[in-house]
Amino acid sequence: MSSRFFKFVTPLLLTLCAQQAYAMNDGFYIGATAEAARFEITNENGIRFEDTQTISTYVGYNFMPFLGIELGARTFTDINNKNKTIKLGLNQAFVGIVTAGELSKAIDIFIKAHITQSKLEVNSLETPVDDSSDIGWKYEIGLIYNFTNYLALTGKIDHGVTSYNSDEFNYSTTTAGLGLQLNF
Repeated sequence: MSSRFFKFVTPLLLTLCAQQAYAMNDGFYIGATAEAARFEITNENGIRFEDTQTISTYVGYNFMPFLGIELGARTFTDINNKNKTIKLGLNQAFVGIVTAGELSKAIDIFIKAHITQSKLEVNSLETPVDDSSDIGWKYEIGLIYNFTNYLALTGKIDHGVTSYNSDEFNYSTTTAGLGLQLNF
């Protein structure tokens, strides 16, 4: 998705969420999300990688019904470029803030802003590339369908960017996923 879309939608949803004060329960939650992912790396060659998948796990705490903090991890595996000469693996840890608003008694909307620490593992048949680790960011927009006070279905999209070695190359990820969340 284009960055213009997110630049327009994100402030709009933050405003919407801030006005809805009682969306989520105070307290801890844990969850896991299965995600379809698009991974793209940009350097002088402009390499584009195929779609892949990942699983995110996370734990969070809501200080108030509309504000919380979260940390988690996800691993992308078997990321290949189109001619199958480069294979990547990506491990990512993230921490960030969560805001949410109530759309109905059973459905909440959320926005998450994360700082990420990523480790990129490269296996290239073309040129040797060192594994790299660096800090980036990602944000998520999604919905929560509450089956009960303790169990919910989540659906989300996210986008993130990381620059390695002082902008030697950048990569971006865009994912969409479904998951389950347990609230305590």
